[in-house]
Amino acid sequence: MRTRSMRVPRVTIIAAAACVVAMVAWSVPASGTSAPLRGQTVKAAVAKSASTGPIAIAAAVADSADPFYLTMECGAKAASKVYNVHLTWQGSPSIDVAPEVATLQAVELRNPAGIILAPFSPTVFIAPVKALMAKGVPVVTVDGSLAQKVELQNVRTNNTAAGALAADYLANKLKGKGTVGVVDSTPSIPVDVDRVNGFRNEMKAKYPHITVLGTQYAESDAG
Repeated sequence: MRTRSMRVPRVTIIAAAACVVAMVAWSVPASGTSAPLRGQTVKAAVAKSASTGPIAIAAAVADSADPFYLTMECGAKAASKVYNVHLTWQGSPSIDVAPEVATLQAVELRNPAGIILAPFSPTVFIAPVKALMAKGVPVVTVDGSLAQKVELQNVRTNNTAAGALAADYLANKLKGKGTVGVVDSTPSIPVDVDRVNGFRNEMKAKYPHITVLGTQYAESDAG
């Protein structure tokens, strides 16, 4: 079992577009003010941005060469053209947290109106996101989530349910009997942890004649 499906472009594009939409509605100043009108309609925000110029939104991700994030970038760029957004997309090539923290810091220096963040740690990004929100810079997290709800919005898959769906599909192909293995990227990424747990729990609950071997971690090494 691979925990990152390569067949999710539509969902990924929709998620990325939703992030841009949320930023537009939050970041565009209300008519006659210099402050954003929280909760205004996207239609009103786009109309206002047409007269004030493009909204600057920046994205910070990790594992930037992964097709999942490349697809998300395409979705965000497509939405940015519709909603009058100037989008910059910046990412570290590894799945390590420290380089992604540096990426977020670099993105913040651009002084964007809002930030899209794919957090590869549920805890490390809590403080910087809280600080950005306090400064009036909205942050939308995607794919992963934070241990505390400090961001404007979170857009992600129900990863536990996704793991369970994978278990059901595989069990059906095996006709309820056999031995399966799990190949994961790393045990430190919450997305992967949830998917593996969802897979294992579903197998244990519904398929007693299928043996699930111990998880092997590839550390995102495609080889």
